[in-house]
Amino acid sequence: TGYQRRVRGLFSVGFVFWLCTLIVFQLQKAPLDNSHTETEVRYINPNKTSITRESAKQDNQDTNLSYKQREAQIFFNLDDQEKASGGIQQNTLKNIIQTYTKEGVVALYNAISVPLIQELHDKALENFNFLMERARKLGIRPENIWSREIASRPGYRYDVVYKLDQPPFSLMSSKSIVLEIMYPLLGRDMQLMRTGLIVAMPGSGNQSFHSDGPPLFVEKNDNLLTPPFCVNIFFPLINFTKENGPTAYILGSHNAINRDEHFKYSETRLENSTVIYAPQGSAIFFDYRLYHMGTDNKSKDVRPIFYLTFAKKWFHDTWNFPKTSMFFDDFGTLIRSPSEKLD
Repeated sequence: TGYQRRVRGLFSVGFVFWLCTLIVFQLQKAPLDNSHTETEVRYINPNKTSITRESAKQDNQDTNLSYKQREAQIFFNLDDQEKASGGIQQNTLKNIIQTYTKEGVVALYNAISVPLIQELHDKALENFNFLMERARKLGIRPENIWSREIASRPGYRYDVVYKLDQPPFSLMSSKSIVLEIMYPLLGRDMQLMRTGLIVAMPGSGNQSFHSDGPPLFVEKNDNLLTPPFCVNIFFPLINFTKENGPTAYILGSHNAINRDEHFKYSETRLENSTVIYAPQGSAIFFDYRLYHMGTDNKSKDVRPIFYLTFAKKWFHDTWNFPKTSMFFDDFGTLIRSPSEKLD
């Protein structure tokens, strides 16, 4: 009858409700399984296009290393055969990529022939001296130089790009040792974004720790990590010593994930960082986001570094150099110094 069907329907609904309540109650009583607690790891997998959450258990071996142990892993000494052939052994290359991904910096010793580095040294300083003389003729104070050819940097330093996209400087970007590392980091769709020279003058002081540019998603304050999108390569044009102002790096700081971490790295003390005393012929690869600083040059000579910056094709640096030229005005007319105008 209709009455019996209604009774059976109410009974079915009540049974389902009771069963759901029992399941929820049991779940609330069940102890949490902490054996697979998830957390954000501090490394990037170069074989993936995005960063995912990984089990903290998988990274215990790395996180238990002391800073000094981690520091020792960033140095790679290439043998003469690797340098001569321009090819890095596969096991060495794998370790280089893994270390870069985790720490944001690797240093390769014996990577480039010293005679070539000496040639770059002489031509680079020739360009630099020409630009400084140009600035003097135009009445520009050394600390106020700000042009697309050369720009002053904090701590009595200069960043030069004038004519450094020409041979022999431009040939460095096609070196096999360079490309063997850059392709796994950035992929085939990369560009040579900049070729330049950094000169630390005698008496230049310590800089503050800084990165060369902001993260991609600076407005975010979450745990969003991105794969490498811009990489610097430093080539010391002289032997780096404690006296002439080598660069210091904070390992792993390229993976800063919020404003608090960025502030912490910018306030790091020098003794808590890694200073790389690299000789001529070395190549130091480091992430654009990695916190670093030039140390004080206590010597009587300039300390020059030739550098390459590679980036994904869609990335452009719009803050490290202006559009203003030391040679041409906005209309393309050659700018003449007061003495040239009198002539």
